[in-house]
Amino acid sequence: MTFIQWHQRVTDQWLARLHMTPYQAMWFAWIKGIVFGAAACWWLMR
Repeated sequence: MTFIQWHQRVTDQWLARLHMTPYQAMWFAWIKGIVFGAAACWWLMR
């Protein structure tokens, strides 16, 4: 089993547990990236 296959399996399990579609997961990851990116910028600029 390669890393990519393992990661896909784990991702699918979490999507099933959270009752999310891949589209919802994409939006969640995008918003999470904006939040953490803004927090990192704030932390580096202070």
